Amino acid sequence: MLPYIVVFQYPEQRKKLRKVLKIRIIQVISSWFLRYFADANLRNPTRIT
Repeated sequence: MLPYIVVFQYPEQRKKLRKVLKIRIIQVISSWFLRYFADANLRNPTRIT
């Protein structure tokens, strides 16, 4: 990722970085949730509806 100093030097790129950060965070959270629920389903197969 770009250093924050470079980002703050170019304010027009801050929106782009924010969007990228948001997408990255969503990807990380969704992958973590998928892994967690997959583990839970593997441990308790009866819970699958």
